[in-house]
Amino acid sequence: GLQPWDLVLGDNYRLGKRSSFRIYFPMPGFNTVEGFNVAYRVAYGITLNDTSRTRLTIRPVARYAFSREKFSGYLNVSLRNKKERLNVNGGRYVSQYNGDEPIFPLVNTFTTLFLEKNLMKIYERDFVELDYRRTVNPFFSFSTSWSVNDRRELFNESDFKLIDRKKIEDYTPNRPEHQFLEDTGFPDHKAFIGRVGIAARPWLKFRMRNGQKREIESSSPLLSLDYRKGFSEIFNSDVDFDLLELGVKHQFKLGVRGSVHFWLRGGMFLNNERMYFMDYKHFLGNETPFSTSDPVGSYRLLEYYRYSTDDRYFSGNVHYQFRKFLVTTIPVVRLAGLRENVFVNYLATPSSANYTELGYSIDGILRFFRLEAAAAFRGGKYQGYGFRIGIATNLAVNFSE
Repeated sequence: GLQPWDLVLGDNYRLGKRSSFRIYFPMPGFNTVEGFNVAYRVAYGITLNDTSRTRLTIRPVARYAFSREKFSGYLNVSLRNKKERLNVNGGRYVSQYNGDEPIFPLVNTFTTLFLEKNLMKIYERDFVELDYRRTVNPFFSFSTSWSVNDRRELFNESDFKLIDRKKIEDYTPNRPEHQFLEDTGFPDHKAFIGRVGIAARPWLKFRMRNGQKREIESSSPLLSLDYRKGFSEIFNSDVDFDLLELGVKHQFKLGVRGSVHFWLRGGMFLNNERMYFMDYKHFLGNETPFSTSDPVGSYRLLEYYRYSTDDRYFSGNVHYQFRKFLVTTIPVVRLAGLRENVFVNYLATPSSANYTELGYSIDGILRFFRLEAAAAFRGGKYQGYGFRIGIATNLAVNFSE
């Protein structure tokens, strides 16, 4: 049964053979716009059809920002089975300018309160969005998303500091810093945006085991084609742009020595007539001591918004995992599950001057952690280095869920 402390700590309940109810731990946080804030989520799930494994989940989310003295929230309804997934969201909520959310809120709380670096930049939107994905067959999948947004700029409302170092002046404004744009602010506006994407694994192979056909995961690269459009004037929308992106992602063994993972993406805006900063193409940068994004596909030292572009771009991430390299030549280290990696991340935009990162990491530390060291170069010139503590992505997701 439901205990009073479950409302604070969260728990999972089975309501019957087909349905369940979950209370999530209400994750408190701090940012300079909302001050201290807390998000409260619950979820109700019911299996509608056992054969197709169709499940309906309803998740309301409520949030309170103490400095703004404002409530916000949204409702998520998801319907999924073995082949399809439909998500419908609607409400009012804060969003990072980069929709891929490069900054984990818990990490931003830490960097703001302890390091005086308010890195997460957010705006508010009233929105209704629909997201649909279908796996047509093992070789091919299709996805599309549509959203109507009413977007508003937000400003800092709190200058609270847990540790006040005299040499650090003040928190930075709640505006992303870009290399050329002096001002990434924007007036209130509406935006109607659609996206269609296809993904294919054309060379996928299978193996038979106990009479069952199983996919050989790494037998084909994943090819993707994405098209995103901002529609002008429909639903009073005030955006007008077209973005086309091609991608290839793959992993394969290289001899007995190790495995290679790479992800290459290139794209261009065919039209950038009217855009606001959140419509730019952003990249998964990192300016915190922690790395919570996918190790293949994210940068370790790149500033979040410096090279965001409304033009063309190429982003490449190559990751090589050794069976034996330096410390893994010691058998006891290998047996403990530690793995060594080297990686190269590269970004080309009209202004990034061939931004490149070279790095080394050891992962599998206490099963969940990675230790990373990376150096950055721009136009062939050394820019600096940094160390990162990588947190296994499944661990980060558990916290945010």
